[in-house]
Amino acid sequence: DGDRADGQRAVMSERGEDEEAAQGGGHAETLRALAAARRAELEAMELELKQLGVVEQERQASSQQLRLKELRAIEQGARRQQAEARSRVQAIRDAQLAAATRAEELREKLRA
Repeated sequence: DGDRADGQRAVMSERGEDEEAAQGGGHAETLRALAAARRAELEAMELELKQLGVVEQERQASSQQLRLKELRAIEQGARRQQAEARSRVQAIRDAQLAAATRAEELREKLRA
């Protein structure tokens, strides 16, 4: 009877080890599945970050284009003001020349 009980314990012990091994294998599979899920999550996060980076770059490019348009408008305004100033200077020179010519004419009349 004692040998038989020892034999049953040994068989039960082997079964327990097999069950533990099976559970351990299941545990390893669970860990692998969790690791794969984490990798997928990290890849999704990396993709999202890249997309956000692209969106940020597009926003910066749009902002730079707007600034460039503003600078071009400022430059055009400055050129227009410069052209107007040149026109005023030319008008003043023309008026000075006309006044000098008229003064010379009047001096000649006074001499005569």
